[in-house]
Amino acid sequence: MIRECIAAGGAIYILITLVQIIRRPALASEGLAVVAALALAAAFYWTRREHELHAAETVAFWACVLFFAGYGILKVWGVA
Repeated sequence: MIRECIAAGGAIYILITLVQIIRRPALASEGLAVVAALALAAAFYWTRREHELHAAETVAFWACVLFFAGYGILKVWGVA
């Protein structure tokens, strides 16, 4: 059930991104990169290799935490 929900969420975000590409053609290259990343991320959950999936989830989680912390530091310093 969770895999299907993640795939459905990925499909919805892909559709939203495609609508944005149509409405703002200047962002087409960025939008296509987002579509590719979303498709890859959603498809990754269909793997049967649980260890690799767990490792990728852990890396993605800590990357998000570190990016958020870095943004907070830059915001405090007045850079962002």
